[in-house]
Amino acid sequence: EDVVWVAVKNGKIAGFISVFIPDFIHNLFVGRPFQNQGIGTQLLQKAEKHLADRIELKIALDNLGACQFYQKHGWQEVSVHRDEPEPYLLYRKRK
Repeated sequence: EDVVWVAVKNGKIAGFISVFIPDFIHNLFVGRPFQNQGIGTQLLQKAEKHLADRIELKIALDNLGACQFYQKHGWQEVSVHRDEPEPYLLYRKRK
């Protein structure tokens, strides 16, 4: 069961993050009109406060924008999984 936090701006849903406590981020999404306004960063920081000292997430292999976002926030790529039905990168962060 995930915990979900929703960002609202000007009465509209701007984005959300869903996490499996204690240690995994499943989804982080910010709607296109709300991107590059710090909403993703705020959602990520909110989630990190409630997660364990070591947390992980998966990023689709071709999602370079997400890779840059997470690296900017101290996340590191730890493995590549090309042979999966949906190939992904595993990222990890230690607080």
